[in-house]
Amino acid sequence: MKNFSKLRNPIFRTVSRRWFSFVLSVALILLLVPALLHAQALSGINGTVTDSSGVPVPDAKITITNVDTNVSRTAITTSAGSFYITDLIPGTYNVKVDKTGFKSYVQKNVTVQAGTTSSANATLEVGSVTDTIEVTAAEISLQTEEPRLTTTIQETLVNELPQIISGSGRQIDSFLFLAPGVTGDSFSHRINGGLDFQNEVVFNGVPIAFAETQGFQFYINPPFESVKEFTVVQGSFSAQYGLAQGVAQYQFKSGTNKIHGDVFGIYRDAFFDAAGAVNDVNGNNNHVIGAPNTDHEIDWGFSAGGPVLLPKLYHGKDRTFWFASLDKYRQAFGQGPVTVPTQAMLNGDFSGLTDPKAGPTFGNPIPIFVPIAWASDPSLIPAGCNLSALGYVPGQQFPGNKIDPSCFSTVSKSLLGLVPNTSNSQEVSNYSPTFVPVSTWTNWSISGDHNLTSKQALHGIYWRNRGSTSGGFVENPLNNSTTNYLLGAGLLASYSNAITSRLVMTAGFSWIGETNNFYQQNPIGSFAGADPSPSGGVYLPGVRFGGGQWEPQNWGTGGWQYSINRKHGFAVSNNWLYTRGKHSMNFGVDIRRTFQDDDECQNCAGNLSFNSTTTADGSGQTLFAMGLCPPDANGNPATGPCPDSSGNLSGNGFASFLLGDADSADRQFAAMTKLRNFYVAPYFQDNTKITPRFTLNWG
Repeated sequence: MKNFSKLRNPIFRTVSRRWFSFVLSVALILLLVPALLHAQALSGINGTVTDSSGVPVPDAKITITNVDTNVSRTAITTSAGSFYITDLIPGTYNVKVDKTGFKSYVQKNVTVQAGTTSSANATLEVGSVTDTIEVTAAEISLQTEEPRLTTTIQETLVNELPQIISGSGRQIDSFLFLAPGVTGDSFSHRINGGLDFQNEVVFNGVPIAFAETQGFQFYINPPFESVKEFTVVQGSFSAQYGLAQGVAQYQFKSGTNKIHGDVFGIYRDAFFDAAGAVNDVNGNNNHVIGAPNTDHEIDWGFSAGGPVLLPKLYHGKDRTFWFASLDKYRQAFGQGPVTVPTQAMLNGDFSGLTDPKAGPTFGNPIPIFVPIAWASDPSLIPAGCNLSALGYVPGQQFPGNKIDPSCFSTVSKSLLGLVPNTSNSQEVSNYSPTFVPVSTWTNWSISGDHNLTSKQALHGIYWRNRGSTSGGFVENPLNNSTTNYLLGAGLLASYSNAITSRLVMTAGFSWIGETNNFYQQNPIGSFAGADPSPSGGVYLPGVRFGGGQWEPQNWGTGGWQYSINRKHGFAVSNNWLYTRGKHSMNFGVDIRRTFQDDDECQNCAGNLSFNSTTTADGSGQTLFAMGLCPPDANGNPATGPCPDSSGNLSGNGFASFLLGDADSADRQFAAMTKLRNFYVAPYFQDNTKITPRFTLNWG
């Protein structure tokens, strides 16, 4: 694809190549060196425990339990009665508070969303711990810990959106546009008025390092079914995301204590569209007889998850969970008719060529003239073309509006056998392509969550997607589209450790890789001046026809030879959460390294343009060169020679091609580009609980 790296400012800073070894050391040093405002990208629960008079209760035991997995985490309240438990998988939790001399307190159904912190405050009553006060949390909870604007797409909604198909299967970044304030498309979008290519992407609390086009996820997306929840952070977020404007946070699904899964299939076909609802590529109602059925899509796959039953030595149940997903997509799309030269034209006979465009000359013959340049430069005359014997006079019309094959260019003649036969007797839209372009996409993932102890947890996911797209109107070297081969993969791993009831450490690593290659389809066996093709043969330059009232479909890929694009991004994040009294201090470091190798020879095959001017009336050519031709019937400036003495527009680009006289040519080359970037960002934040209802965020 096109290189858009120049759109980004190089804000990365170089660090030592041994930075991986010092990540934890740097994070510890940051305890004494406050830096930027920050908050964790992980999900969690915090709160304050007080007695009935509002006095904070220290040293109370907090136990939270995931309803689906039965996995529990514990914490002890600080002297200010506060607690904070992080690295939670989004879902529903029960929170239990125990303190000697007080009744046990249980708050059920506390909802934890992706990348957010939920509150679970408790008020204890004097009594025995054998007595329990049970409270059911509200179905909707307000975010009161940070002054930020977010939109969360919860699992229920995710499961009810199977219809989002984008031409390459369902893509998880489609969720972006369900949030208010997000505009644009998957490639170039803006969150809440931010800049293009400036939004952060976070998977399972770990940032993703993009080598190019920050925030463009399409090629590295995990399967749609692997996402549990999605959150867009739209405004006033922490400096953890200082690299970007707006944040897309995704939390992947985890297995539960029960085997669960689904099989899905989605079929979409233009045949089922209501009459008049969708038009074909020519603007015709798709139920009109003869109109192409332009869209056939199928998306199918499965997802499944459950527990891993380990030996009793490892406590077996409630410890390890797995989840897998597979998504396969295929799209075949019909094509509307295109215009190709008729068999008569391939033999040089233009006697039946008439003006097909609406206007005063509609239906009139289009005369073809012997190039006037042949009079002054005989070297332009193809070998074997005897002008006097054929009665050809430069500047005059070809007799009978026919070009003798002996005057065809040798190179031009070598391509004529590739032109498909017409499907009907029309002058335009006379060929209905039999070549069916196809897009395929296979995307799969496998993830695991393992709770080492009640204080330590490991999470990991690997995914891989592979796709290809093809297009064009014919399956031979005249094809006017490239084939795109795509490969994206990712690996994430994270670890959390509640070292003490006051200190929690989390660390994460992410790697993404992308290969995005475009090749010209169907290289030709031989063609003068063309470059070798990796798949054998040589590349065909783009062949362009223009200027005349009738011109056929262009050939070739517009100079595309190939575009080889490889990218890798590594990110390491380390965070420490320390609670003391009224303070929840959050500090750590975010380090990224990216690689990009681009060999984008997008115009190396070059273009040859054949214009009607070459075979037009000589006087009309002169007036056109002087800019004196009248506008066309729609008032647009003339694109070719003026009408001849009979009022007819003359000349034809395909006729000029047969003679081998190119009007213009261009060719460009691109050198291999190697980009390497480093980024390192330390941070510190303190959330101070002034009162149970007032939190001060500073850093």
